[in-house]
Amino acid sequence: MFVHLRQASILLFLFVLPLHSETIWETSIGKGLSKAKSQNKPILIDLYADWCAYCKVLEKEIFPDEQVSKVLESFVTIRLNGEEFPNLIQKYGIEGYPTILYIDKDANFHTKLTGLSSKETVLHVSKKVLANPDIESNLKNELKKNPDDNDLHFRLGSFYYQTEKHELAKIHFTKILDSKSENNKKLQEDSHFNLGLIYTREKNWNEAIKSWKSFLKEFPKSNHSLDSELYYGLCLKEVGERKLAKKILTGLRPRLTDPKDAETVDETLESIRKGF
Repeated sequence: MFVHLRQASILLFLFVLPLHSETIWETSIGKGLSKAKSQNKPILIDLYADWCAYCKVLEKEIFPDEQVSKVLESFVTIRLNGEEFPNLIQKYGIEGYPTILYIDKDANFHTKLTGLSSKETVLHVSKKVLANPDIESNLKNELKKNPDDNDLHFRLGSFYYQTEKHELAKIHFTKILDSKSENNKKLQEDSHFNLGLIYTREKNWNEAIKSWKSFLKEFPKSNHSLDSELYYGLCLKEVGERKLAKKILTGLRPRLTDPKDAETVDETLESIRKGF
């Protein structure tokens, strides 16, 4: 009788334990963004490297903690090998591993944690992101306190660019370019590039041409140089500057590695040859 009671009490104990679901980690940034939009959730990205010992601690000990995993239910969680996503690393200024990256459903930057973070830090920052999901308001409030902070201007400009509020984006990117600070060369480079993209998307060809031409002159060794030459050549073609467009695109063609870019150049050069 005692044995049966003991077995029953064990079963009862098992049933009253709180149910705890394991965190689902997406491995595709595209799928994660789509999921975040459909569920209206922010995104937490665990960026790791295979050689990183602290990354394993975060994965095996911090994230599975009951309190942490409970908070993670309010996010779309993505786990990526950062060394396989150089564009993402550059875009969000990732400087080491592990990094916990927080972005919104439109890929706008919230904040990040670099290095091995404690359980308490992960909980605090995650709850803070969930409590303040309005990136625009947060950045504008920070700018009121620090109106000359170019990093804040870049983040707000990037937010407006992502949400297609181009006029507002131009204000903040231009503010960075006008600062002329030697300490903000990378922000100036990225702001200048983004302005070129905005003018190109708006089909404001003359402003786009001026922007790409000055970008290539000021940042000849930029990681964006191939893209800039491509846009410069395409914009020139749009305003009828076919000879210069042909010269630039012909010189660019052998250096392209992206098949889609190469195809675009080939089609444009063929169009110029036919007189279109």
